[in-house]
Amino acid sequence: MELLSKYVPTDQFLDNGLFRFTQPASLNDPDEARPTVLFNGYAPEDLEAAAVITSRNGFKKPPDTEYLKDIYLAPYPSGRFDENSFPGLWPANEPRLRETPFASLAEFDRAVAERAVELCLKHANRSLLIFSLTSATASDHMWANYANNHQGVEVRFRRNHPFFADRLHKIIYSDEPVRVSSNDGWVRLYGKTVSTEDILDGKLQDFPIELVLRKRCGWQREHEVRLLCHPDEATVVLGQDSIGNDVYLFEVPPAAIETIVLGYRASNDFVQTVLNKVQTNSRWSEVNVSRLVNTPAGVHEERIHPRPAVV
Repeated sequence: MELLSKYVPTDQFLDNGLFRFTQPASLNDPDEARPTVLFNGYAPEDLEAAAVITSRNGFKKPPDTEYLKDIYLAPYPSGRFDENSFPGLWPANEPRLRETPFASLAEFDRAVAERAVELCLKHANRSLLIFSLTSATASDHMWANYANNHQGVEVRFRRNHPFFADRLHKIIYSDEPVRVSSNDGWVRLYGKTVSTEDILDGKLQDFPIELVLRKRCGWQREHEVRLLCHPDEATVVLGQDSIGNDVYLFEVPPAAIETIVLGYRASNDFVQTVLNKVQTNSRWSEVNVSRLVNTPAGVHEERIHPRPAVV
């Protein structure tokens, strides 16, 4: 059976079966869902999108990079009302971006691209919630960082349970960020063109889900798998977190949980509290409880509920 784990510091979920699904801004990576600006250059996704178009146009083999740029990506016509050709238009005002005027077209283009980044972040935090899981069961790293330094809980979920069906996404670990590219006034986000007017009006028609599925390689040891939901699907909204984001809680079906594992540093009182909650609530009647035990021979897992049959 393939399992996914969630490492948590407390047993609070046992009270009601609720787990927090989190906005990107409240996760532990400060750059979650933040694309970077690529000015006067094309992102790999721009070239990939152009190559798809050439394939549709009958090319059996993708043209070279320069051809893709010149024919499919470069603006046409390329002439623009810049400060050199039309000095009487500058400084130019665009109050939807800022109150002070822009001295050059390049300065304006950069501000538009940066606004596109802001829109991505706002859209992600308004419309996406993330339930972070990992394929790394019994991971010392995860225990130390997310389960109160081995004093908390590892919740192991059945990956094949219907609750997770068609909603799980593996994280792609890459130091190549998702980019907002800006070239001669054309802004692209993950290969798709976004009109300047939409950006100025605060609209974002297409939001690339890749923004929340790509993390830097430094996080690779976490082997993260994400379940994505919309805030409207939440079971309950309970207060706000330390940075002012609403706390969305979802009820995860008890049958989706295979085992609750207690850390080897968990106190006896904590262990007993967990056992009492499991044994007195029919919700958890089919859930196993184990405890990690640290011995001179190493750490091993010992099931404590239900007790293994004595042979």
